[in-house]
Amino acid sequence: MERSRRPRYSLTVSDPRVLIVVPTLGRRVEELQQSVESIRSQTTRADVIIVAPKGPEADRIASDAGALWIEDPGSQSAAINAGIRAALPRHEYVGWLNDDDLLEPGSLERTVGALEAHRDAVLAYVRIKSERNFVGRSPSMDIVISGDESISRENHASITFDPRTHSFTLNTGNGRGLVYLNQNVVDAPSTLNSYDLIELGETKLLFVPFAGDQFSWNK
Repeated sequence: MERSRRPRYSLTVSDPRVLIVVPTLGRRVEELQQSVESIRSQTTRADVIIVAPKGPEADRIASDAGALWIEDPGSQSAAINAGIRAALPRHEYVGWLNDDDLLEPGSLERTVGALEAHRDAVLAYVRIKSERNFVGRSPSMDIVISGDESISRENHASITFDPRTHSFTLNTGNGRGLVYLNQNVVDAPSTLNSYDLIELGETKLLFVPFAGDQFSWNK
């Protein structure tokens, strides 16, 4: 999730500060419904924009959920960007969720809380999965950081979640760019702790884990 920067279009649902964009091809109807419901059931309210090709199912789901439907411009990245461009000035926080992904209960509350507590942060990334997550600019990466050309396209770094020990580790990648943890160069696997500062290129990330002793993901 990131702070909204370029609101352009209009939205006609409720008045929260959070906007979630859901790109979809409209083929996984049941999964799309569950994805939208996981957003609607959050303790922190959020507007929803569904970006999909023309078709009755996506339009019906959007209507039933009180969401806005936008026609898919042709690719996942273009669909996400189209949804983000539709943000209103009141949408201070904008994120996106795949049509087959679910938000854990309370995840928006924790994410917005972390950003509120650290007003200098511009991004909160909540899509870390169990085991290894590769970081880079490419859409094929597990953690995608776009807009910073000083970050390697692929495998600038990786973040690992060990499901056995419920611990996180930061690793350097195979590119030329350096990785910093709390202003120190990472040249070996380093344990991540709450509120550690990660620096990649010109990007600074604050690490706030949602998993730990009390909660973990299945693979």
